[in-house]
Amino acid sequence: MLRAAADVTATADLLVIGGDGLIGRALAAAARKRGLRVLTTSRRPGQGDIALDLGDPASWPALPLVGGAVITAAVARLAACQSDPASALAVNVTAPALLAARLRTAGAWCLYLSSDKVFDGQVPLRERDDPPCPRTEYGRQKALGEAAARRGGAAVLRLSKVLDPDLPMLREWRARLAAGEGITPFSDMVLAPVALSGVTALILKLAAGREPGVFHYTGARDLPYADLASSLARALGADPALVRPSATPPDVAAGILVPHSSLEMRREQALYGWSNPSFAEVADEIAAGLAKA
Repeated sequence: MLRAAADVTATADLLVIGGDGLIGRALAAAARKRGLRVLTTSRRPGQGDIALDLGDPASWPALPLVGGAVITAAVARLAACQSDPASALAVNVTAPALLAARLRTAGAWCLYLSSDKVFDGQVPLRERDDPPCPRTEYGRQKALGEAAARRGGAAVLRLSKVLDPDLPMLREWRARLAAGEGITPFSDMVLAPVALSGVTALILKLAAGREPGVFHYTGARDLPYADLASSLARALGADPALVRPSATPPDVAAGILVPHSSLEMRREQALYGWSNPSFAEVADEIAAGLAKA
């Protein structure tokens, strides 16, 4: 059970900010499955327990008393951050700083979800204390968001690419392979993926201990998206010739083709025995989920 501030009766064990997103939905479901009392927020009417638009702090309601909170909401699309940096900055930096400070004042533990993109992708298994060196506007904003949230008392969890069988790209791959149609995954864009189930499990461990500081969760090794597609095709019993790797289009590749997204996980290993999952381990879990879909 998550712990609230001393002598304060919390209305919920966990507040998931952005509870209608991929990680937020899964986190809320996993927490409820463990018997935790969960509240979620959303900027979309009717999609959460609490209406909360991170881009409009003036409209925020009073936050409930909670044991812990996780800020999963973000403007995460690189193109959106690049095309409208001011709007993205309000969500990725300004709002988390305000939320973290308010939650700390109320005695709640808070976690800000960040990204491997705070680094330039030139070094594998990057150290957590290395200075941020982002290559994209999104990475720059997440680095600023980390610093602002930590000043407000929040912990930080940096993630690499999070995979789940429900992702549209993976559902499309499965459907096309099942129909005997080819797919064209990128051969020059890499990922060090983690499974969504592992992300939620680690977050709940951090929340249970009200852990401070910076945490990492990424795969152990970067491989191309084409390797992921081939692994899934094999697991699904599809013709491997249907996987037809292609180069990333120049308009997509600019600034994002880097050789590494992995981060070291010595602290997580020491605290929880939690280490970087292998590429095969994650691909097998995703393939099993796709096979059941």
